[in-house]
Amino acid sequence: HPYLPDLTFNEKLEEINNCKDVLEKKFNTKIYSFAYPFGIYDVEDIKIVANSDFNSAVSTNEGIVSLKNIYDLKRIKASGKDNFFAFKIRVMRGFRGFI
Repeated sequence: HPYLPDLTFNEKLEEINNCKDVLEKKFNTKIYSFAYPFGIYDVEDIKIVANSDFNSAVSTNEGIVSLKNIYDLKRIKASGKDNFFAFKIRVMRGFRGFI
């Protein structure tokens, strides 16, 4: 993927929609969610994805999902270094630790 902040609005629109079409054809499956390349995006990118044929989009921001904006979903990092208790805390709090 190109670096979205360097693209014009029309280039962003083409990249976001074309990548979906290419993947759907290549893997013969429907793509429902978008992941912002390199985790870098802005409000304009969120609007483009929301007005495209995606049901949601994920960021690389850590935390618990809020359904207020399904085109800017957070992620919980899962690590093979965490035991079950640490993983449970991550799922409940959106990050590791008690603070």
